[in-house]
Amino acid sequence: MRDVILHLHGNNELMQINECHPAYLPLHYVLLFPHEYSTILRAGKLFQEFLVDAWAATEQNRLTYYKLNQGKIRAELYQNLTDIDPNDLQPNQIGQRFVLPSSFVGGPRDMFEIFQDSMAITRYNQHPDIFLTMTANPNWPEITSALLLHQKPIDRPDLIARVFELKRKCLMKEIETNRVFGNKVAHVFAIEFQKRGLPHMHALLFLKGPDKIRTCAQVDKLVCAEFPDPKDEPMLFETIKCCMVHGPCGARNPQAPCMENGKCTKRYPRAFAETTTMYQDGYPIYRRRNNGQAHIVRGKEVDNRDIVLYNAYLSKRFNCHINVEVCAGMRCVKYIHKYIYKGYDRTTMVLGLINEIQQYLDTRYVGPPEAAWRIFGYPLHAEIPTVVRLALHLPGMHRVLFNPDESLETIVSRAGQQMSTLTGFFCMLRFYGR
Repeated sequence: MRDVILHLHGNNELMQINECHPAYLPLHYVLLFPHEYSTILRAGKLFQEFLVDAWAATEQNRLTYYKLNQGKIRAELYQNLTDIDPNDLQPNQIGQRFVLPSSFVGGPRDMFEIFQDSMAITRYNQHPDIFLTMTANPNWPEITSALLLHQKPIDRPDLIARVFELKRKCLMKEIETNRVFGNKVAHVFAIEFQKRGLPHMHALLFLKGPDKIRTCAQVDKLVCAEFPDPKDEPMLFETIKCCMVHGPCGARNPQAPCMENGKCTKRYPRAFAETTTMYQDGYPIYRRRNNGQAHIVRGKEVDNRDIVLYNAYLSKRFNCHINVEVCAGMRCVKYIHKYIYKGYDRTTMVLGLINEIQQYLDTRYVGPPEAAWRIFGYPLHAEIPTVVRLALHLPGMHRVLFNPDESLETIVSRAGQQMSTLTGFFCMLRFYGR
């Protein structure tokens, strides 16, 4: 709890202001709310704390609602309700509690449902063709030009969030209208935040049948794993050198974050390859020619073996980390989907009863850019086309929500008249069939 306790003038009473009260932030961050000159965008780390605290209070308020009201709502199958003897069990002794429902964005049920939506798109459009990741570049001119005197990009997480959302929209428009990869028929994306806080997008792109990637020539046209020529493409070369070089790691830097047991967990540096090769598992071996050229990046010598896969047009257009990989087979589909919808990184061990709300809060980390992103209401996930979920079930097996304080007879009577999306669909067909 982060409540503020006020001592009122004229009496000895104390007044408690909780974190969701309109007066909480002005009372807690008194330096950010003076009478005249606004300092909120000039507060540096205090502004970062302010954003995180504001979003944490918002999220905690929603979780508190679920915690206080979870006992009022239960769920059970309709047929199971009709089989219960009122003399044996009461409504508050049956059904399952909705501890953290799927309506809570970022919760386990929400992540599972959007994973299933993405798999439904995959079943209709076959496997995805492009796996793309995009990370914000804090040195974008749209960010640096808007900084105030003596500020660094880290001081303005609000700018980072706003600019990245605009760039993300522009990227998706480029893919859609300019057909960078061909005719796109569907896509899904999810937004995450790196350990250092920068927003990061994972996207899966599905191409139309004739444009689906099946040959090595198509791969070489769309994806590159080599340094561009610094004389012919100076801007692209600087972007690749700054944003698309892994590490360096291995013997050149044994203390790199990616190193584990003396090996890089990302399998860099990769082996040289004169040509691109397609394999059954859906992961091509990309062309990385040994042209004898090496460059100095972060004080270490690197070559084509250290390059992260990229699309030359997009990297040159957006000047940031945009990793582009081809998904040419079905075996990689489920892994890629689970990678996108894995949720926040954490490791927990639970002894006793599972408390989903506490599980969500334990080891939960919120950085300033994420707090700004969530406060602005930017999307964390989207899919095109939209997936409509039909609750498939046998007759009498639809799920029913009920209040355990009501009588069993009332619950069963009301549940018998309720419709699921499936039975409602059937009723619509009968109505228009007449």
